[in-house]
Amino acid sequence: MLPPQLKSAYGQYKQDTDSVASWLASTAKARGYPADLLSSAAASQSSQGQPKGRPKGKARKAARQMKTATDPNASSSAASSFKYTVAIKDFVPLAEWIASRQPAVVVPIIFDATIGRVINIRSAVSKQITKQSKKLDIASEQGHSYFIGILERVREILKPHLPAASTPKDATVKPNAPDDLPSRFSGLTVYEPAEDGFTDLPIERPRAEPDDNVVYEAETQTSVWDALDAYGMMINDLNKIRARIRWIWSSYKDGHFDASAAAIGTNTAIDLARNLIAEVSPVFKGHSIWDLAELFYASGCLHKGFTVAQARDQVSYTTYEVADDLFMTVYNLLRSLADVLDPLHLPLFKDGMFGTYDPIRNRSKMKGNQKFVEDQILLCEIFSELVTVNRMVAGYPVQDEFMRGIAEMEKTGTIPFSLVFAGQAFLDIHHELRSVATHPFEEMMRQVDFMGKTIDEHLEFHKGLQFENWPESNNRILQAVREAMKLVEKDPLYEIKAKYFARAGIPMPSTTPRNRILRSSPVLSGLMLFHFRAQLYQFGIDVSNAFGSAVYTWQLYHAMQTEKFLLRHWTDMDVVYTMLGEPNFHVGDAGKNTGEYFKKFSLQMGVSAAVFANPGRRRQKINPESRAGPRRIKEAAPISRMFVSRYVEGGQQFDWTPELLDQTVSASNFESHGSVAEGTLTMELKDARQRAKKRTKPSQGGHLGPSSLIESLVLALQAEAVELAFPYLVLHKTCWQLLRDVNQRCSTLLIEKFTPAYLEREPQLPWVVGYIFWAANGFSDEDSPMVVRDMRLLQTAAKCFDELLERDKDRILQLMRHVMGIQVAVQVEDEDGDDQHSEDQESP
Repeated sequence: MLPPQLKSAYGQYKQDTDSVASWLASTAKARGYPADLLSSAAASQSSQGQPKGRPKGKARKAARQMKTATDPNASSSAASSFKYTVAIKDFVPLAEWIASRQPAVVVPIIFDATIGRVINIRSAVSKQITKQSKKLDIASEQGHSYFIGILERVREILKPHLPAASTPKDATVKPNAPDDLPSRFSGLTVYEPAEDGFTDLPIERPRAEPDDNVVYEAETQTSVWDALDAYGMMINDLNKIRARIRWIWSSYKDGHFDASAAAIGTNTAIDLARNLIAEVSPVFKGHSIWDLAELFYASGCLHKGFTVAQARDQVSYTTYEVADDLFMTVYNLLRSLADVLDPLHLPLFKDGMFGTYDPIRNRSKMKGNQKFVEDQILLCEIFSELVTVNRMVAGYPVQDEFMRGIAEMEKTGTIPFSLVFAGQAFLDIHHELRSVATHPFEEMMRQVDFMGKTIDEHLEFHKGLQFENWPESNNRILQAVREAMKLVEKDPLYEIKAKYFARAGIPMPSTTPRNRILRSSPVLSGLMLFHFRAQLYQFGIDVSNAFGSAVYTWQLYHAMQTEKFLLRHWTDMDVVYTMLGEPNFHVGDAGKNTGEYFKKFSLQMGVSAAVFANPGRRRQKINPESRAGPRRIKEAAPISRMFVSRYVEGGQQFDWTPELLDQTVSASNFESHGSVAEGTLTMELKDARQRAKKRTKPSQGGHLGPSSLIESLVLALQAEAVELAFPYLVLHKTCWQLLRDVNQRCSTLLIEKFTPAYLEREPQLPWVVGYIFWAANGFSDEDSPMVVRDMRLLQTAAKCFDELLERDKDRILQLMRHVMGIQVAVQVEDEDGDDQHSEDQESP
């Protein structure tokens, strides 16, 4: 169930109608309206479509509950579990009863505003269809105008009881009303994202009496005109989401988003559209949704000056824009493709069968027939790929809503409206990107190739290493991810198609490219990028935790910086420290002297400093490993990780709840400033302690409308891209090699001070950092009670760091820039916390 803020325009309209019914019934009942009359209203509604005669079983129980709920003496506990339907024919009697009571009832302003919104929407949505109904031979709108007349009569009856300070003009204010509806459906123009009809503020509605626990709802209207109203509202919502999707990819083309953020945002938008369609669908029961679409289409054509004959021709090229607004072009193309599907044969076509798509051409200057041909080529090619992958490739790594919808169509034999919306979104993305539509695929392949080589290097680097914290089974899982990458690069669909053509005695077309499905679908390419990126992120964090490489290397780096033994900043490490946050690297503050370095190291290891401080054990065998184990790096990128179950583990669609919506908005570690539209957008990482602080209050997320939600989501995902894409396996290798070098350079001094037993196995390398800190802090031994502070180990280790930083201080950031297209702004502070300099690696 969608939260109120994510309901469709129809859902908001239904809430308005129910709140009007609820206030009327509850207010009248509280002022003596006979319960049996109210009960008969429910009986009138419940009798529609129900079997006649004495109710039985559950129906009898429900009838008893209805009687109890309308009894003024009924207990609140019984009433609270009951939903009561108020018949439309009783609206006026209820209003008259309320108006005749003494003392006079004061009607809330919000009641008048709410009923005004209902009248406004019902009057607006099918206004143009009503105007053209005679030309189109549409049935009388008597049922439609009847309900509007009822509402207007109720409003007129109660108007004298509005607060005295209110004027008629004040009373008709329609807060949060989608006042764009009349123009929307008269012109059927594409809705721009900036004009979101939803508000970021909650809609205020009249409430039932405080002591009335019955849940009232208005009688559902089921005429063709009611279905037309619901359809019109749904189209309005879908075109808002559709325009937001185009905004996402326009921003991608301009370099604001990467393919992963754009793809997840898009598929989430389609998820949201599917939920909105499902919410309205019950109103269409008994009516064909495409019959309703035809009526809207015909009305739109007549309004634009086309003839009746043209209005009845759904495939007329001259009326392409009208059909496009109503998703009819995609529906007709999908229907024609579905009609020729054969369960025993794959729908494979020769290249160029439907024409050649030329993305260089300017679509805005094309005529309707040229635009239709483009749609046909694009849709037919991706349709073939999606059917083939659904039928022939078990466990394809990712699945978007378009692919899922095709599978549902094949299973049920019907074309759901959600599939049509997904298909339309696919075309819109191509129309927006044009010649750069393959960039998401190229971006994905380039990064997957890099990630694959990173895995290969990691496995080779630790080949043969025995370490209980990192069992061989982990490497086998990592190797399986690597094999999946190779499979995607090879393209299983290409081999399937080649065999299929061979069996048919047809040579594989030489122009058929590998990975056409990913080349053709920016969304699937972006999801594939996220699929592997998220897995490498998790492995990188797990490896860092198992070996302790990044944290303890940072602690050594920090000590050298503080003691001024280093000449340079380690930019890569500075970025990681900022991204992951201070609490992941040390307890409390970072430490300012040798004693604090040693203490922070010990606390991070999860052991007492007494392990090192007992001088009597200095020359004895030391087992520094702790039962409690070291502190672990906690994962970052909270918004991105919400999608792991969906796009990595193969989970189902999200059920958007208020809690999930709040999490989407408030869990991000970034705050946005400025705007994409003005070119001033920046995403600022929150203070580390602010990020670590537990959230106890809900954010404003619960008040966001669908379009605002999608925008916030994409911005959060883009801000987290640097966290998720950062190659932690590369950092681990760098840190581990550095610890090896430090140990080798310092080994003579370490043996002298701590005996050869200081290090027995390579996995204990991080303990070298502890010994260096111990020596720098000083200790007394059995022969001399004096504390001896020896900085030679720290100074020697600093030489290893300086050699690394001279050649590789920002090697990882350079990789991210050239391989991933992700740039990071690095700002270094001096000792006083003032900005010292900023390196030109600004994030898009």
